[in-house]
Order: sequence, then structure tokens, then C-alpha cells
Amino acid sequence: MNPNNKIFFFSGRASNCGSVFGVAVAFLSIATVAFADITSQAQWTIGSGGNGHTYRVVAKPGLISWDSANSEAGLAGGYLATVTSPAENSFVFSLIDNAAFWTQSANDHGPWIGGFQLPGSSEPSGGFTWVTQPAASSPEPFSYANWEAGEPNNLTATVLGTTYNQDRVSFFHVGSGRAATWSDEYNVTGSPLNQWTISYVIEFNSIPEPSSTALICVFGMVALARRAFQRRAVS
Repeated sequence: MNPNNKIFFFSGRASNCGSVFGVAVAFLSIATVAFADITSQAQWTIGSGGNGHTYRVVAKPGLISWDSANSEAGLAGGYLATVTSPAENSFVFSLIDNAAFWTQSANDHGPWIGGFQLPGSSEPSGGFTWVTQPAASSPEPFSYANWEAGEPNNLTATVLGTTYNQDRVSFFHVGSGRAATWSDEYNVTGSPLNQWTISYVIEFNSIPEPSSTALICVFGMVALARRAFQRRAVS
């Protein structure tokens, strides 16, 4: 799939379900848009120099922790993306380079990926590793990283007597605008910890099964078509 020809899902209905039903989809989306996920995916084809894997970025309607994103990636049949080369990082960034997947504060905060720091590691940069892929016995080597300047910096914050470290990896850019660079972030969301991360990238080793949002779109369009046909027959 051309990374510039991505599939988007809004409020549980695919935006490319067909122009015939476009108005109906937009109308039905109004009631649910406030709590809808926004999703885009693309395959990094072997023919283009990729690994044949499919990547899906998911934006939530609110903050999401790395742990929750990791769980959701597994439930979807994949895992948080393990980005192990400049080429892979560039491809993933082409997928997520959209304001819908970032939160702009003083800096711009992008999606989670599958990197994390092992407990007890030397700070600020020791012990980072990738999640272990399904059926694998060990994670891929953390031999490539694309840290933003000054990252990782292991900021800490104490909340109710508990000190939290930044030990999960996400896309991040200092200042305004998006970039393919990374930062270590707080896993736990909410002030004064992670107040920015709303999205994550899933990697699938093969083309994934249709998501529930796509199935909702298909069944919804069938129902709309059937109702329109019935009304026409009555009239």
C-alpha cells in the first residue's frame, strides 16, 4: 500500500466506505465523534524495501498510558511498534505525521512505540529495550534509536509520596511541529505526569484481520442500503 494512500476510520465507520453513503456516514458520526478512535494504517511492502509488516496508528479521545496502549495493541493482534532502523522510523513517521495523532503543548508529543526502560537501569539512557513480539523468545536488540536532542532525560515527579520516572518511548519534538524523533515519557497519565500522549502505533507481522470499526462500517452500510431499497419499494 502506498503510505500516502492510507485508510482512516472515524467514529467506528471507515471514511472510504463509498461515496454513495458518505452523507449518511457523516450524519451517523455526529453522535459518536466525541468518543471515537481515529485510526490510520499502511503496509511497509517488501517491494518498497520494507519488511512486509502493517502499521496502524490509533488516536484515543483522551490520554492513554503506555501500559494501556501495549494491552490494546495485543488485543488487536499485534504489538507496539519496534522501530529498529532509520528506514522503518521514516516509514512509521510518514504514517503518523498528522496533527490528529499529536498533542501540541510547549513541545509536540506523538504516539507511543514499543520501547521501554528496564527497572533499575542506569539513567538516563541505560537499559532500553523493545517489547517482545508474539511467538518470539526475546526482544529485538535496541541498537537503533532516534532520540530528540537532550533525550532521554529521565525527568522525575513525585505524587503522593511516590516518585515516577520517564521510562517509556514515544515520538516527540521540541517546540512546535512534528518530527521523527523520540523521547522518554511518563507511563502514568495525568498532572503532573504524562499530560500529552493520546495515541500509539501497532505493528502487525502480517496483514491484520479487519478491525471492528471496519466491520461496523460494512454492516452499517448494508443496513442503510437495505432500508433505502425498502423505502423505494414502498413508494
